[in-house]
Amino acid sequence: MENLTEYKNLKDKIVIITGGSQGIGKSMVEEFIKQKCLVHFLDIDNSGAKKLIDSLSTYDNLPKFYECDITNIEKLVSIINLIGGKNNCIDVLINNAANDQRHTIEEADEKFWKNRIDTNLTHVFFATQTAIPYLKKSHSPSVINFSSISWHIGMKNLIVY
Repeated sequence: MENLTEYKNLKDKIVIITGGSQGIGKSMVEEFIKQKCLVHFLDIDNSGAKKLIDSLSTYDNLPKFYECDITNIEKLVSIINLIGGKNNCIDVLINNAANDQRHTIEEADEKFWKNRIDTNLTHVFFATQTAIPYLKKSHSPSVINFSSISWHIGMKNLIVY
């Protein structure tokens, strides 16, 4: 499909997206590639990442995929430092990865709770903390955090926090 909108000021920007193999994250990878950004995305979905990269094969600036369980903070930090160090900056960090598996409150035990907090919140803090020195080297740094409305609207069978 033809790219009808081109933002020349995004060309060659270093973009990191957590959770980039499907859903909103996948769409962001596709759109930032169309804008000629240098996209790095992290996900646990290896086959989804491969399909996404294959679907973008007509572009010169193919995205780089890093397999990462974002609850493994040590690996997450290592990958962000690798990207920031190789590029000497990070222009955009998008904390998108999440698990929004629906459940009842009775089903949420301590292990389930900890996993959802680590997946949906903890990685956001540590990814941002790690990226800050590299973001400071950018002329126009941005951090974009995706979240849920669960804090605002109490409904049954939503995510835990």
